[in-house]
Amino acid sequence: MSNRILKIGIDAHALAAVGTGNHSYIRGLLEGLSKVDHKNNYLLYTANRAATIRWNGAGKNFHARNFFFHSALTRNFVSLPVAQRRDQLDIFHGQFFLPLGLNCKTVVSIHDLCYEHYPEFFRPSERLFLPRLIRAAARRANQILTLSEFSRQDIAQRYQVDARKIHVVQPGIESHFRPVQDLAILKAAQTRYALPESFILFFGRADPRKGVDVLIQAYQNLLTQNEIKPQLIIAGRAGSADKELRALVRVGGLEARVRFIGIVPDQDLPAVISAAELVVYPSIFEGFGLPALEAMACGTPVITTNASSLPEVVGDAGLMFEPGNVDELAAVIKRLLASESARRAAAAAGLARAQNFSWTRSARQVLDIYAAVAAAPALNL
Repeated sequence: MSNRILKIGIDAHALAAVGTGNHSYIRGLLEGLSKVDHKNNYLLYTANRAATIRWNGAGKNFHARNFFFHSALTRNFVSLPVAQRRDQLDIFHGQFFLPLGLNCKTVVSIHDLCYEHYPEFFRPSERLFLPRLIRAAARRANQILTLSEFSRQDIAQRYQVDARKIHVVQPGIESHFRPVQDLAILKAAQTRYALPESFILFFGRADPRKGVDVLIQAYQNLLTQNEIKPQLIIAGRAGSADKELRALVRVGGLEARVRFIGIVPDQDLPAVISAAELVVYPSIFEGFGLPALEAMACGTPVITTNASSLPEVVGDAGLMFEPGNVDELAAVIKRLLASESARRAAAAAGLARAQNFSWTRSARQVLDIYAAVAAAPALNL
């Protein structure tokens, strides 16, 4: 990297979206950058007062600007373009979108194109704007960051973007995601969330693409066959499928066996994961699938689908099934619960796999990309 000190602006509005993958991504990336880069100056554009306070105290080269973002359109068409020109940035790093009117070099993070593959999971306004704005950002950006080789190929092919300017920078795993063995901590988490002694866990935002309906149906099948004893716990922010999932539980008469516990704060999540018999992440489509990695890092066996990027995340450490296949998922759950040795082997493999992911390494990759963008002679590489 050159000796030139860069002024880098980052759209960090997702710091306000606690309980989402976008929040985990931007928080992890910023934490990594703050550890590996003490030279360049960073301006973080946030919509969260607490995040502004935290990052203004992160070091001499990190400064946060708190905006009141009325909407994504206001943010990208008004607030951020004005801020970029006022702050005279060398590089602007957007999340999915690039504001119009920028006169600096650009990097954009595009995690996935789920809205292209499954438009039925999105609101009409999202189906209208997301393809147009994200395609435009992909074509305008000097460089693109994404989370998996699956997404890299998808962006290149669908948006006709040169794959050489798309970089796979896998997310890291935050240090507090590790096996919790302290019985007092485990007991406190079980008491706080009224967890049963034995349970299967899903955690994440319950959007339609997450496949939680398939998990509930597989669980009900095993229960009907008297093949399962653990309860089913669904943790996380209520998504757009929340009402349908609760109705599915109610109609199936599963209220005593399936519970929704809402968002589990970061400080409690490793204990809840560690207390579970296994984690099921039955998502139909992911740009990465961070919950699967977080579960592996906590030493809990993981079952997920063989779809999109998820095989890249779990490798040989996770058990996989065809998305949407209720019977196959039920069979995998039954097989894993029946064998303690299989659960131990899956837990050990997951722990080993999780060691390959580091936000520090990810931040160094991003820093190299910033340097390459700054050194390029033109705005469009």
